[in-house]
Amino acid sequence: MKPVRTPEDHMRLLEEIGSLIDAAPGSPEADRLEVLAVLAAEYERRSLPEESDPVELLGLVMRGRGLSQAELSEVLGSRARASEILSRRRSLSAEMIERLSRAWSIPRRLLAASPSPAVRARRIGTALSILIGGVSLAATAAVAPFVVYGRDLPDIAPLVAQGARADVAGLPPHVVQAFVAAEDRRFLSHGGYDPAAMVRAGSHDLANIGGHPQGGATLTQQLLKNSLLSGEPKSLRRKIREILLARQLEGRLSKDQILRLYLSRVYFGGGAYGLESASRLYFGRAPAQLSVGQAAYLAALVDAPTLRRFDLPANRERAFETRKLVLARMEDAGFLTPASASAAARERLW
Repeated sequence: MKPVRTPEDHMRLLEEIGSLIDAAPGSPEADRLEVLAVLAAEYERRSLPEESDPVELLGLVMRGRGLSQAELSEVLGSRARASEILSRRRSLSAEMIERLSRAWSIPRRLLAASPSPAVRARRIGTALSILIGGVSLAATAAVAPFVVYGRDLPDIAPLVAQGARADVAGLPPHVVQAFVAAEDRRFLSHGGYDPAAMVRAGSHDLANIGGHPQGGATLTQQLLKNSLLSGEPKSLRRKIREILLARQLEGRLSKDQILRLYLSRVYFGGGAYGLESASRLYFGRAPAQLSVGQAAYLAALVDAPTLRRFDLPANRERAFETRKLVLARMEDAGFLTPASASAAARERLW
């Protein structure tokens, strides 16, 4: 696939996305559509102005979700306000921006922008081309995800309630670091999704069709996929919904709470769901008692539990190799010294 470096490349990408829009979920065409959308989003993030037109954005969101002016009036608390905003006789106040952001999950910075006419035309053209195509290209921050896939999102309130009760203490740092290094190295700094990881994974998958795919999903996205979106097939729609929900969840829970929720639900093979069950199944001990080598092994297990279970003799060599990979990532991230990583790699697993 050619890199997307120029406006012409971007337009060609839009055309191909339009031709793939009706691809069946799970098909090779749908997988390619997902990759192309992420690549287009990354180009837009790099190349399009950060400014947007708030009124145009608001209108697109309302049309895409089937929202009426009456519903806008309800959010803003006044029919006159809604009419004046849509007719451009009044600007959005800080209070209005806060209400709209909370009610309709629109980024505050997009609602607060004051673009020049030239910038406004450029952003509107992009947004409309996306809306007409019926698919979100700007998965990282632009208009279309909210227009096309922001309808009927699952309620995150039950997950937030569980996260608020999560015990965020008790795990040794090396256990947490193993999972962060293995699954989501930028977990502590991103806002729920990682565009660079998605582009990297998509490029890998296109170059290695038929091989083991790289997901590019953050820990937050994986948690949502395995809880609120577990019944949805793999598709661009689900990926964008993961991103939208991840942004919401990161605004309601701490990183520690999200990580503990993730670790309580993820599958480790052998019928073990959650770190507590996996730790006792494979090592006969509580997670707080895991060594560095054991924690790295469990972190490596998540991506392909059936293929990496060391209790199955045919998998033992693969189990050691994948654990070494996680330890190398922990060292590269600064979580381990070379000496401690080497010592952990020599630990026996059985």
